[in-house]
Amino acid sequence: MSTNSQIDNVIFKRNGVNQEERYSDALEPGNLKLHDFTIEDWLLFAYNFAKEVNFFETDNDKTPEGNWQDFFSYFGFSKENLPDGIPKRTEKEYAVLKESITKTLSTANINQDLTPHLTLFVCFLKLLELSQNKLNLITKKHLDFFYKDILQIEKLPAKADKVNIIFELAKKIAEEKIAANTELDAGKDPDGKKLIYKTTEEFIANKANIAYLKSVYNDVDRGEIKYSDIANSLDGKGEPLKEDAPYWFPFGYTTEEKKYPELSDAKLGFAIASELFNLKEGDRSIDITITFDGDLSFHHPFNTADLLENISILYSAKKGWIGNFKLSTAIAFKNVNQSSNIGSNQLRLVFQISKDNPAIVNYDQKVLGEFFSTELPVIRFLINTQDQKGHTLFRALVTKTITGITAKVEVKDVKSLVLESDTGLLNAAKPFFPFTTQPEKNSSFIINYPEIFSKKWTDAEINIKWKNTPLSFETHYAAYKKSFLETISKDIFNTAIFTQVTSNARMNINQPEDGIAKRTAPKSEPAIAANASKTLNPADPIVTDGYFKATLSVLNKEVWDEQDKTVKLFVDDDKDQVFETKVNVKGSYELGKSGPIRLTLNQSFLHSLFPKIYTLAILNVAEDPSTPIPNEPYTPVAESISLNYSAEETIDFKVSAYESNQVKLFHEAPFGQREEHSYLKQQAINKEILEAAPITNCLVPDYCDGGEFYIGLQDAETLQQISLLFQILEGSENTKVPTFIGKQKVEWYILCDNYWKNLDKDILANGIDNFLKSGIVKFGIPKQATNDNTLFPANTIWVKAKMHKKYDAVCKVIDVKTQVVTAQFFDNNNNLAHLDSTLPAKTISKLITRVPQIKSVEQPFNSFDGKPLESDPSYYLRVSERLRHKNRAITLWDYEHLILQEFPNVFRVKCLNHTFISGTETSFLSPGKVTLVVIPDIVDKNVFDIYEPRVSTAALNSIESFINSKNSMQVSAKVINPDYEKVIIKLNVKFYPQYDENFYKKQLNEDLIKFLSPWAFDTSKQIIFGVELQRSIVIEYIENLYYVDFLSTLEMAIYIDKKTDKEHPKVLDDTENNAANVPLLDFQTTLSPSSPKNILVSVKNHIISTKIDTCKKITQEEPEKCRY
Repeated sequence: MSTNSQIDNVIFKRNGVNQEERYSDALEPGNLKLHDFTIEDWLLFAYNFAKEVNFFETDNDKTPEGNWQDFFSYFGFSKENLPDGIPKRTEKEYAVLKESITKTLSTANINQDLTPHLTLFVCFLKLLELSQNKLNLITKKHLDFFYKDILQIEKLPAKADKVNIIFELAKKIAEEKIAANTELDAGKDPDGKKLIYKTTEEFIANKANIAYLKSVYNDVDRGEIKYSDIANSLDGKGEPLKEDAPYWFPFGYTTEEKKYPELSDAKLGFAIASELFNLKEGDRSIDITITFDGDLSFHHPFNTADLLENISILYSAKKGWIGNFKLSTAIAFKNVNQSSNIGSNQLRLVFQISKDNPAIVNYDQKVLGEFFSTELPVIRFLINTQDQKGHTLFRALVTKTITGITAKVEVKDVKSLVLESDTGLLNAAKPFFPFTTQPEKNSSFIINYPEIFSKKWTDAEINIKWKNTPLSFETHYAAYKKSFLETISKDIFNTAIFTQVTSNARMNINQPEDGIAKRTAPKSEPAIAANASKTLNPADPIVTDGYFKATLSVLNKEVWDEQDKTVKLFVDDDKDQVFETKVNVKGSYELGKSGPIRLTLNQSFLHSLFPKIYTLAILNVAEDPSTPIPNEPYTPVAESISLNYSAEETIDFKVSAYESNQVKLFHEAPFGQREEHSYLKQQAINKEILEAAPITNCLVPDYCDGGEFYIGLQDAETLQQISLLFQILEGSENTKVPTFIGKQKVEWYILCDNYWKNLDKDILANGIDNFLKSGIVKFGIPKQATNDNTLFPANTIWVKAKMHKKYDAVCKVIDVKTQVVTAQFFDNNNNLAHLDSTLPAKTISKLITRVPQIKSVEQPFNSFDGKPLESDPSYYLRVSERLRHKNRAITLWDYEHLILQEFPNVFRVKCLNHTFISGTETSFLSPGKVTLVVIPDIVDKNVFDIYEPRVSTAALNSIESFINSKNSMQVSAKVINPDYEKVIIKLNVKFYPQYDENFYKKQLNEDLIKFLSPWAFDTSKQIIFGVELQRSIVIEYIENLYYVDFLSTLEMAIYIDKKTDKEHPKVLDDTENNAANVPLLDFQTTLSPSSPKNILVSVKNHIISTKIDTCKKITQEEPEKCRY
């Protein structure tokens, strides 16, 4: 039995078969002519034969005068020139004679000087060609007879081509039926006969049109999520595509793509809307705690510092979004400091909006833009997806289920309160009399701030600073006695004011002019009479410490709820002689049913008593100068008032709690927003938008690994049918990345109430094979579809294509059109010359029979799927191969020729029998396994990488399906592209002095690429399997370049890392810094492909140095110095 290595060597030597090698000269009827004489041959034959024919003069018919060779003297034939006669046809001299005759006849035809007898003879020979040609057709007729009459195999008929036609309706027409077989005018054929195409099916044209093309691509491995606002543009933002490359990636791309400008990072995050955030002023501290159903897990290390750096905050303000706030640590709340953090099953977001920032106001779409379905104030939390840490955070949040959100706010130093006394409204911006200028018992001071009472407030603190207060209320009211409250007289006054003393007393009777005690020590006054026997009585004062109090009440459901009846009005806790009132209010009321707050005086400020005791004091001064004059009662004047308050709300995600929730959660997607709640999802399930499943709520929108392509349709209506034409740059996908296998596919959805409904049941036709070939996607718009969604711009029906592959696993798109139907050529005994190529775009522009409701007809692209009548050479080749393989795949020859016949775009096929190749696993002893390596035809074709051409994935799938239908059920064939092994060359070179070193280093690199990958530059060069590369051949090639003087060293290697892990060598990245990988390379003098499916190609950057090491060290001589 042959060993694996022996089989390997045999397989290596085979190069497979290409399209050119299929043809055999034996199949060309003209290759063997039964009669192959030309006019020149006949003339030479006649001259030679004329030697045997006697010539007789007219007057002597008995004696010949010679032969007829002189008849041909015009051609220069003579015995002197041809002493031995005409040479044999195989000799060179014969070919020279024929060439001379051809020139002579050509000259004679121009000069018209050929003699009449030779003219008649030449005409006879030309007529003889007709019979000669018929004779030579016997071989063809014999072949045709055998193939057509005996075997009865007919030529493949011409296949009608197809075109995609776009209909545009007239202005006021909503829809119009285009019947099947509607005729279209495609001009005329070469014979002047009209070319007609007919629609293949009934089509209802409507007003639907494509208004938007957008995309989002998420690469979890690279930590990037990119979006295109205008997908069919160069940069995703609207820059026009290049004229020579008018195609684009439908699902977007990452920074890995170098041929296009970098796309923008997607805007992702979440937002919370609530009346709780209606915060007009003050220092506003906000604490939001989000709880998940399990611990958060991160794919990369992530901590609180990363959280602070990768979330930015914006809020709705009057004139726009106020933003770029960051999360904070150690924000002072009433009871404790709070910090932002993430860990376990919680995400805590703590930040502060200082008083110098504008108010947070209700969301107004006209001013703020975006698409929030609310009028409540909105705070947005956007994740910095530009940073990989931000992407890590997004991945951690995207699949985690939220169990609850708690939002707390604490506002300090609110000033713009609505104040009211018993006499009317007060201006809080200036000092005011809260209890009027005559404060009596039960005088009320009402404090209102609608912002707090529209929320679920937990507590409030009112701080009033008083103006012009006395230093001591006890001293200020010393002349006011309790006995005065019931009744008062002169005797009662004297008894209460004075007390008998045994010694003289002194008394300062001066009072401040404004009735307020001076804050400085009084000056000495003249003493009262020495014989005075009375002194002031300090007992029984009305005003003692804490005398002035008020009752705190909160209006609850139109009833005043008393909270505290002993609120001290004048408190000086810090002993700075500035009196304040601090009122703590507890809020445990039903939402929207409480407020405002009221302070009601428990007593008067004795303004009604003052005139009485003042009068008695004045009257008594005449009798007793020591009588004290009472101070005017203090009228409370508030210098300033401020409010602090706290409020708190939570989200309940239960379906039944939706209406009562005061907090709304929104997903922030790249193109809009969507509210997140179980109730909304249940509604979508009830409408059959979403499939019935356990409902979960997540913090951020769902974008998994892969891409999404969005198509916005305007003027479309539910229950209409939509046809979308995708013109694909076929063959432009990257076949090196994983493709769609099994049930994997591009999935289609339509947006209904902000949720994506699967379109599988509504798709009527899908001819684009996962964006791998041009075709039409036709679907019906389900009744659930809506055009007022907030995830995307409104007044548009949105369709989504979603895949889980690399962005370049699909082909690039040239254009997307709607209102399209396919039409097929109708043969009316036409000249079918147009099938040799294609019907050019824009050829069809009108109907055969005009329809008034149709404004225009357009053929945007060339026709397709057409084939001309099979030519004789193709027919003979097909039948001859059919006779050998009998339409079944058994031998190597069968597999290769079956594929080349069925797929003309495949240039070469190499069949590896009993071979199994999957990834890095290869076995050459696998019975029942056949591997076919195919190389595409790259001449004038779309190829993803011309240096490493590969057959498109769609073509691979088609080839594999075809060939497996031709082989045995015990055999499984796998069709693959070749693997290309890159060759890198490291050399030291010296250029001739006249050539610029920098330029010619680049030129040499390009020449090496041309040498190692010649097919990329010369279409006549073929891609061949099993080619070995000898070091000597490379040296010879380089030394023969006109600008190369000599080589110092040259090494070459397969560009893979064989030294780090010999068992699993790793392909190295081809960059401009390939020299850094030199220690990893295994340089050899002969390079061979490591597998029969591999082909050697060039790297893009060879290692070229012009530094030449010499054997002898050169000593630099000192330059000659100047002498003075």
